[in-house]
Amino acid sequence: MSDVRLHTPRGVRDLLPSAARRKGALEQRLASHFSAWGYDPVVTPTFEFMDVFDAAGTAPSAEQLYRLVDREGQVLALRPEMTVPIARLVASRMKEHPAPLRLYYIGSVFRYDEPQSGRLREFTQAGLELIGASGPAADAEVIAVTIEAMMALGLRDFRVDVGHVGFTAGVIDSLGLSVKAATAVRHMLREQDYVGLTGVLEQSGASTEAKETVKALTRLRGGAGVLDEASRLARSEQTERALENVSVVMRHLEDQGVAGWVRIDLGMLKQADYYTGIIVEGYTSEMGYGLCSGGRYDHLLERFGYPAPATGLALGVERLLLALERAGVPNGDEPERIFLVSEPARHREACSTAWRLRRQGYVVEVDVLGMEEDAALAYARRKGMHRTVLFTGAPQGPVELVEGERRRHVAPDDLFENGGRGA
Repeated sequence: MSDVRLHTPRGVRDLLPSAARRKGALEQRLASHFSAWGYDPVVTPTFEFMDVFDAAGTAPSAEQLYRLVDREGQVLALRPEMTVPIARLVASRMKEHPAPLRLYYIGSVFRYDEPQSGRLREFTQAGLELIGASGPAADAEVIAVTIEAMMALGLRDFRVDVGHVGFTAGVIDSLGLSVKAATAVRHMLREQDYVGLTGVLEQSGASTEAKETVKALTRLRGGAGVLDEASRLARSEQTERALENVSVVMRHLEDQGVAGWVRIDLGMLKQADYYTGIIVEGYTSEMGYGLCSGGRYDHLLERFGYPAPATGLALGVERLLLALERAGVPNGDEPERIFLVSEPARHREACSTAWRLRRQGYVVEVDVLGMEEDAALAYARRKGMHRTVLFTGAPQGPVELVEGERRRHVAPDDLFENGGRGA
């Protein structure tokens, strides 16, 4: 056994009880928030057939996928994101459900990235998909749900950038660049590598006008006034429609009361090729990477034989936890923890009390080691118990309640809300 590796592989991690509790509580709060907007939960397998992701043109590159071959020789892949599995699920299992479908998910995804702060190889996404709804009202809804979710968790200093694939791609297409140069420009915009972008334009032999247009594109960030600036670059019906789409989405976000957290960014692009319209990235000043990501993907389900418009957003759970920690947001209300210790003659009484306290929402541990009083109190301090109850003396008699340095004898019913009535 001395050769067994007791550490985890790179890019994955264990969660100890306090961290696991905090993560679970955050996921429960997100699930409750999504449900309040009418979104229903779905669960998809951890791995899919490889051709599902091939057909979708999914976001991560082939080098980022975890692939495996099963005993039947079929190539499988651990899911690198959640939108494609849900598109496959809807196209195969939910065609008869009434549209629009409002679905949410919380699950692990896997990408072979270089691990660093906020970037793991196994991480959790929590998100929502609005399927069967076209138009700006649907895009605005998923953005509003996401903004309100981050606010409900306690984040305040964040922003959500909104762009449009049609505008950015349309401007690039109008530059007269070669296919190779245009592809490189798109890559640099996705990576926000503006130094590299300048180099690509120089090497491509782009005209002075084209260079100035791209520079203008990278500066199209801000409030509604950005749309007026962008109109000077809108030289096609495609780009004009895109700007109108962004404008209407912003009006819907004002109706939702969340426009104050939104910035327009018309130089933004996504790695996945299935996005067709509005695209979204969310950030906080506490970190230099995204908290949420998504957008409209009207042709993805069509690749699985079920044409349907769709839009959605995903939140990174670990990144949210890190952002909350760095912003100094408290963990939120945790249930009171109580430790019950009994002499053998009162063990059944302690167990019955534990059941009643748990029904009232307390977290209750009952001693199973037969601890002496000093050991029990030391254990309770180390575990952060709010109260310790000592069942000593005659059965059904008073118990000793220990809260910090305070000790007092109380009747067993006084341990419960309303003196035990209705428990």
